[in-house]
Amino acid sequence: MCRLLQIRVIEARSEFAGAALARGDFAESERLYKHALQQAEVCEGYYSPLAGSVLLGLHDLYEAQGREEEASDTWQRIRVILISGWGLFERAKLR
Repeated sequence: MCRLLQIRVIEARSEFAGAALARGDFAESERLYKHALQQAEVCEGYYSPLAGSVLLGLHDLYEAQGREEEASDTWQRIRVILISGWGLFERAKLR
């Protein structure tokens, strides 16, 4: 699949996950967010802005469910992505 199309599919899946969250379908939302995240990591990298964007939705899902530890862990990864300006951690292959 061409890279641009793949990114659009990831973004769409994340949008569908957000819609599922809004209607209270937590299981479907989590499934979609995790699938989008997996694709974003493969397509753009573990610390990419695309992965960060999906993680924001996943963080909201965890908070909505009161899953504070998972929300905190997710937020820490989002912070690394924001602070790193991307690329730095990918080149160092930190995970």
